[in-house]
Amino acid sequence: MPEQSKKLECAPKCLKPKSPPRPRPVPPVLIDPNQRYSMAETASILRQSRAKTYVDIRDGRLQVVKDGARTYAHGTELIRRSAQAD
Repeated sequence: MPEQSKKLECAPKCLKPKSPPRPRPVPPVLIDPNQRYSMAETASILRQSRAKTYVDIRDGRLQVVKDGARTYAHGTELIRRSAQAD
């Protein structure tokens, strides 16, 4: 029986709702127009998921350059794309 009482004591603590995490401030990103960015960097700069980034590529909203199996976006393209969002 002592084990059951311990479980009952723990239950309210375990069921206590957690407060939502605080949003982190995002520092401004300086985009170099002469540099190319990987898809992970591109998604981070545009503040969207990688999947959304690939959808933008497929739909022609984001131009990219292929280097073998890797895909890159030029800095000028990221500047153009981020200006469209404003």
